[in-house]
Amino acid sequence: MSPFLVFITFSFLSSAYGSLLHNFHQIPLPKTRLGYTYKNGSLGAPVQIDMYMCLQCGDARVAFPVMRDVADHYGPNLVRVVFHGFPLPYLKGSFLAVQSTRSVDQLLPHKTVDYMQSIYDNSHRIGGSARNVSDADLIQVFTELAVDVGIEESVFLTRFNDENGEYQVNRLCRHEWKMTITHGVYGSPWFFINDMPIIDFDVHWTKENWTSIIDPLLEDYRDDGGDVPTCRPGDEGCSIHVTEKPCPSGTPSFYQMSRHLSVLFIILIIGCHVNHEL
Repeated sequence: MSPFLVFITFSFLSSAYGSLLHNFHQIPLPKTRLGYTYKNGSLGAPVQIDMYMCLQCGDARVAFPVMRDVADHYGPNLVRVVFHGFPLPYLKGSFLAVQSTRSVDQLLPHKTVDYMQSIYDNSHRIGGSARNVSDADLIQVFTELAVDVGIEESVFLTRFNDENGEYQVNRLCRHEWKMTITHGVYGSPWFFINDMPIIDFDVHWTKENWTSIIDPLLEDYRDDGGDVPTCRPGDEGCSIHVTEKPCPSGTPSFYQMSRHLSVLFIILIIGCHVNHEL
């Protein structure tokens, strides 16, 4: 291969790699982790469950109370459940629902879960409303539900309409939606346990279906052979000790691998050219 072709190949690979990096848009980083933690679930809990859900999705409406029962079954020190609003664009009022939930969470965080349940209970007034019902009409419904949990109407509307101000309610909802799709989520509800997706979830799952998955993860945390773990190592009065296993070494990112492969490809081309000249 001539030096000219080597130069052209190198230029092409460099341009392609540079374009890939420039076209990758960084989502603004939130100051805190997004999502709504159920009943102060511990960050140190051995089982971490993330539920991504649209607040106008019928399947999510069925799964939501079941997941709350699962969290109550184990307690916040063993299982931490975090709910994430993931509005599906084809369901009416779905984004307004997560925006109103974010508003309630900022104003009265201990009522967030109750408010989400109220939205599900009134889905016939939101996603199931007539076609001529406007967004303004839907916002009135969300406002009424906020008043029901103890927030003044004017206070709720001020926070709800804060798009780019101090609280950035609308912006945070958009960021959470973008964060969700980067995790490969494309439906509702969607579950992760300790960052691994639960692919075979069925809307008819009961608490027993979930405990059959979670119990084996907590086998080192059982006390006196009980069916349900009763304490977590390190908690006061807990005599169970678990040996920490070393984490596996990290794997290179897609972009690191791309760069390394590009360099190897260029070296291979140059090597072939030199061998040809010799």
